[in-house]
Amino acid sequence: MKAHTAVHIFARSLQNLGLQIFVRKAEEKEDEGIIYIQPKIDKNYLIKAENNVNQIIFKGLEVKEEQFESLKEAIEKYPNIRYNWQRLEENQKTRVIKIGDFDVAACAREHETNTFSLKFFTIKNVNYKGEETIIDFLVGENAIDFVLENKNKYLDLEYTLHTQDVIKNITNLKQENEKLKKENERLIKEVLLHTNKVIVENAMDYIKSIPEMIKNKDKIIIVGNNDIIIASKENNLIKESSLAKELGLKGIIKENLIAGKLDPDKISKLLNLN
Repeated sequence: MKAHTAVHIFARSLQNLGLQIFVRKAEEKEDEGIIYIQPKIDKNYLIKAENNVNQIIFKGLEVKEEQFESLKEAIEKYPNIRYNWQRLEENQKTRVIKIGDFDVAACAREHETNTFSLKFFTIKNVNYKGEETIIDFLVGENAIDFVLENKNKYLDLEYTLHTQDVIKNITNLKQENEKLKKENERLIKEVLLHTNKVIVENAMDYIKSIPEMIKNKDKIIIVGNNDIIIASKENNLIKESSLAKELGLKGIIKENLIAGKLDPDKISKLLNLN
């Protein structure tokens, strides 16, 4: 009941931010859940909605239900009612859940009787699938524990990085990492001027650079710990592509490009053809 009541408040909070949303599905247990919302929603709106949910929780609004003979009748009384138009028909008997003066929605599920019983709400994770936003969330003690745990992790990061601006420090580290990646890629290209095979930690890190790397070579081989790339200017990797399929390589298998994950012992077998 807690999680589902939280879905009501979260959906209305997003709408109050001026968003046109459609809650396609909600999966809940007592104190956690997943909401599938269309369209794709920017994280700043999600953060604002999360804050608003907690404001409503702390207000301790009453949650009441009303019964109507039809959806049409419910809409006449509550013009701003939320309802799933795919499930309800105009003349269908309708149960309405009202959360104070904050939200009104047609719903047949069970709910808490007061928002204060939710205690706390937090977004755990956000994923996007096409134009859909998939939100993992927590309520109650689980939500509180999650926030405290992550706060402690943040403090540990501050201590480890010797800074109070963790975000800035991580951003700097990411930028430095990108510079190192580009420098490493430059060195790999330089090595390939003198040979057609290089050994690296992760071969697939260089897949996007293959078109440029192959320009001055007939064939190149990049070997990783658990992956491999074999590229050729011509469609002459017939034997290699056939063996790659046989060995179970997971990735791209073409007559001019073989790239993907493969066990180290199987990589050796593939290299024996070269």
